[in-house]
Amino acid sequence: MSSPAPATVTLGRGSLGQRVQDSIKALILERGLGPGDPMPTEFELAGKLGVSRNSVREATKVLEAIGIVVIRRGAGMYVGDVTLDGFVEQLEFHGNLSKRTGYHHLKSLLEIRELLETGLVDHLLSMGSATAVDIATMELVIVKMEAEAAKGHYSSPLDSAFHRAHYAELGNPLVDKLLNAFWTIFNRLEATLPPTTESPEEVARKHRRILEAVKAGDRAQAGKAMVEHFAGIHQRLDIACAQEGPAGLS
Repeated sequence: MSSPAPATVTLGRGSLGQRVQDSIKALILERGLGPGDPMPTEFELAGKLGVSRNSVREATKVLEAIGIVVIRRGAGMYVGDVTLDGFVEQLEFHGNLSKRTGYHHLKSLLEIRELLETGLVDHLLSMGSATAVDIATMELVIVKMEAEAAKGHYSSPLDSAFHRAHYAELGNPLVDKLLNAFWTIFNRLEATLPPTTESPEEVARKHRRILEAVKAGDRAQAGKAMVEHFAGIHQRLDIACAQEGPAGLS
């Protein structure tokens, strides 16, 4: 007795490429697949969806570009995880393509980062979530930062580690990815900004003030210290934006 033909999925409306993409996403959800789980093969998807392998191939390329799937040559296809790589690459490209729009984008990103970090610190302190382990980690980073500052050096990795230590207690991987995206974009474009007027010692002192406010559980002082910390970066971006002119104008 011959085996029954495999069931196909009815494609929705829209262009064929979009319909195949939507059907693959629906299949992932229907099967309860999670990040890192193996996907059906290209051949199996073509049979399941009732389309050509070329249509599946083109659809999965698009889904790979936006992080829905991961294609590992010779190993198969897997469900992707949340990533902001495309976001970072796009903003860096446009920042380099046009310093005018790039600086304004970077300023907008800084404002988002400041709102996010200030709000998160206030939330953590209001919930009493700044644990001894978090404070110990931040203290260790600050001591290293102060030692580097005494030598006249500023360390971006230490700066980043200090801020990320605040939010370890949240256990929210998306927060970490968002903050890391901001750091990556800023570090890639930072060399094109006007030079900082802050010494490494002043940068370290600003971070120390944030830590002392967190230690004291002082929400108001922590928020004030965070705003003061961002003031120097805002100044550099304000100068850059003023020199380049309004975004969108030639």
